[in-house]
Amino acid sequence: MGGTAVRRRKKHISRGEAVFCFVVGVILGSVFIFVVGFETASVERNDAIAVEAAYDRFYEHKGYRGWNRNIEILFLDHDSLDIDHSCIDKNVRERLETLEKGQRLEMLVQPGSDVILEIKSDHETILDFDEAQKDLSRKRKGFGILGLFLYGIAAYSLIHLIAGRNKRK
Repeated sequence: MGGTAVRRRKKHISRGEAVFCFVVGVILGSVFIFVVGFETASVERNDAIAVEAAYDRFYEHKGYRGWNRNIEILFLDHDSLDIDHSCIDKNVRERLETLEKGQRLEMLVQPGSDVILEIKSDHETILDFDEAQKDLSRKRKGFGILGLFLYGIAAYSLIHLIAGRNKRK
């Protein structure tokens, strides 16, 4: 067979691209692992902050392409609090829609944030503490994996920078 061999060249990233990938990988990896990890850290029921407030209304914040970002609950006698998007499902939304203005709600809130972990009204549980903890744990794991992937990109870029410097010597 008379064919010509095609030789593929490996595409190398430039020094500037490697520096950029290293810096972005370290910064974003740290944000995903530490910041999101802190916001969604697991809390014991006893450590959560108990809040009782009179319901006013809720507002659903929409993100890119209409995806739910979170639900902000407004109160008549307290600052607003949020339900993290990972804890929102059809049942939570429907139960919130049935609440009446002025109705008293008992809530557990994550310390150091405004994230609601449990909501109870007079006659029902709107958001269950244990389910919210499971949902936030899944979110934390997902962002942790993404953070590790970004650290991997940073490590690859660092190796490329070191190898490139050694070749020039």
